[in-house]
Amino acid sequence: MDIEQVRTFLALAKTLNFSKAATDLNISQPTVSRIVKGLETKLGGPLVRREREQSHLTELGKLVLPYFEQICENAGSMEEVARKYNSLERTPVSVGVLCTIGPNRLLNLVKKIQELFTGVEISIINGSSKKLQYMLENGIIDLAICGQPNGFDEKFHVIPLYTEPVKIVVNAAHPFAQQETVDILSLTGQPFIERTECEFVIREKDYLAEHGINLRRVFSSDRDDWVQAMVKNGMGISLLGESSIVVDGLTTISVPKLPFSRQIKVVTVRGRRHSAGIGAVLQASREAFEPLREKI
Repeated sequence: MDIEQVRTFLALAKTLNFSKAATDLNISQPTVSRIVKGLETKLGGPLVRREREQSHLTELGKLVLPYFEQICENAGSMEEVARKYNSLERTPVSVGVLCTIGPNRLLNLVKKIQELFTGVEISIINGSSKKLQYMLENGIIDLAICGQPNGFDEKFHVIPLYTEPVKIVVNAAHPFAQQETVDILSLTGQPFIERTECEFVIREKDYLAEHGINLRRVFSSDRDDWVQAMVKNGMGISLLGESSIVVDGLTTISVPKLPFSRQIKVVTVRGRRHSAGIGAVLQASREAFEPLREKI
């Protein structure tokens, strides 16, 4: 049975008059009779005793009435949810964010979404680039904001957001903190705190080794906040992009001969139909990162 049949029966049960039910539904009386007859055929018995002035529900009609009322109520709730979703009154969107991107870089995006689309509800899920691509492909997240040195598979559609160089980071008391740039050879022998979730970690090691630069690793972690806390407490230096910083009191310094920069992109599954909420986030992303995109 469809919702039209349910609503027709409920209108008749309320008025107990075929003509009044037809008027309330803005359809003809024969149409009401035909729809009710079809229901009775499906359910295997009469639902209404037809009389001239007023009809009455049969025992079967009384029995199914609360079920039909529940069906109609659920349908109304579903339609309201769909209306709010399509009009962006209340639309959840799950965004995967590369775990090496700190929240400060994304604040403008969240503000832009609130400014343009007040009904979009954002949930953030952090992970490595590999993990985010898996979650994206399997529908666990709606889109991802991430980057990786070797680019993305063709099954993904990418939109560049911004590019930033990889720099060394030190605490305020470190001798490097007073310099605008640091010669790459000066890194030799420095105590190094390694970020194991860094998408450049293998390339960085290979490049430094090729140039005879041996960093002395004293600590490693897959959590940027731990790495940065160690740097802040003078335990060593590290390499990261500016948008990774979440701890106050750190200084980033350019290393002119360090040829690493990362391009952060918003990533979706190619060919997958976008919801209104995803479209809203994509639009807000383009506007929020426009000043940074000029540097790409």
